[in-house]
Amino acid sequence: MDDLLTVKEMAQKLKLSSQTLYKMVRQGEIPGVKVGNQWRFDTAQVQTWLVEKNGTVAANGTSETAKAAS
Repeated sequence: MDDLLTVKEMAQKLKLSSQTLYKMVRQGEIPGVKVGNQWRFDTAQVQTWLVEKNGTVAANGTSETAKAAS
């Protein structure tokens, strides 16, 4: 595992609220692992998930396709 981010860190990177990210990971919509009682996100896995879901990923970890659709 490269970089493990907290819910707060990943939510900021994806420009989501923490509550939305919690909901997504509990429903299996985004890859995450539970360490103890806290969720962590592997940045490489999330980037792969973004590519599979939305297309290419920019260097900052956001989806170019999702950005264009906004």
